Amino acid sequence: MTELILGYQTAADEDVLSAFLTTAQEKYQMLEEVIAPIDERIAHLQQDWLLRPASFWQATLEEVQILHTTTNACLLLFDKAQSQAAPVPLVICATSIAYRGDLHSVNEEIEEVGILFTTFLQSPSSAFLEEQIRERQRLTHALEELSQTIHTAVHNARAKLDKAPVAQRKLLTPGKRKEKRSDSEEE
Repeated sequence: MTELILGYQTAADEDVLSAFLTTAQEKYQMLEEVIAPIDERIAHLQQDWLLRPASFWQATLEEVQILHTTTNACLLLFDKAQSQAAPVPLVICATSIAYRGDLHSVNEEIEEVGILFTTFLQSPSSAFLEEQIRERQRLTHALEELSQTIHTAVHNARAKLDKAPVAQRKLLTPGKRKEKRSDSEEE
């Protein structure tokens, strides 16, 4: 049975929760896989201060674009319109703002990295080598921040998703709610 809560089509069924958790874990796994090549580029950049050819940065920008698409696929898990086709488990609906917040932080970092890379790729032949090296370091730091934000979002989501079945059982346990009501009625 489904119920409309705050615009989300929700369900308290364990099977719905299990299916949602499987899908969410797959999407977050994809997000983690997509950041891996960027993490490799960061490690490569941290080895020295040498300039990289435009093709290096162009390939990195393409990886960032894939990351953007993958992040948006994760965000769709918590979309109200999406819940009409596949109900969101009740416990996920109650905590969806935390998931969405992490993913929106990821998208903000992606936006910043995309702007930096696009700007850099449009005018990579700066007159001063020092400026190029400093720009390269800004790009590296932006990638590091993006990577850290994604790893944090994936870690947070996995921790919450792992706790979701227990949280939903607690949420739906009628005995605890009745006990609390009768305690307040006695007072």
